[in-house]
Amino acid sequence: MREAKEVVLDTNAIRYFIENPEQLNRLYELIELGCHDLVVPNIRTEVEGRLGMSFVGLIGALRSKLRSKLVTPSLSEDDIKGLERRMARVKPRYRSPRGKDRLVASSAIHRADVTGRGSIIASSDPDFLNELAPAVKSFNVEVIDPRDLTSWLDDP
Repeated sequence: MREAKEVVLDTNAIRYFIENPEQLNRLYELIELGCHDLVVPNIRTEVEGRLGMSFVGLIGALRSKLRSKLVTPSLSEDDIKGLERRMARVKPRYRSPRGKDRLVASSAIHRADVTGRGSIIASSDPDFLNELAPAVKSFNVEVIDPRDLTSWLDDP
């Protein structure tokens, strides 16, 4: 089992785990066993629009399983812009993500800063995997495809 991390889900990862209940149950187990936290930023419009499900219902279902292991951070626009400025100083060619991806990336960096533990963004979005992954590495954040997340967390 790896060291405890903050696991941040984007919309693609949420869809993957909803469509694969056995992987979702394994994720629950690994979150509990490994002292990880599951972080779901307020991506309400994407969850409701793209997945056609209630964001409040999703958070309720996750909270009933994970209780205090579920974190739903609230970042203001100023917080997000501040984190983006920090990234731009470290990675001058950094191209800021668009839309709710900004919130997901900022939440991962913020949680890594607050907890002192690394964060993992679970996403199958090519922008995250190709563009963002190298840019956030220096902030103790990794980007992993959701299909690989449970095996990665389970790996010693």
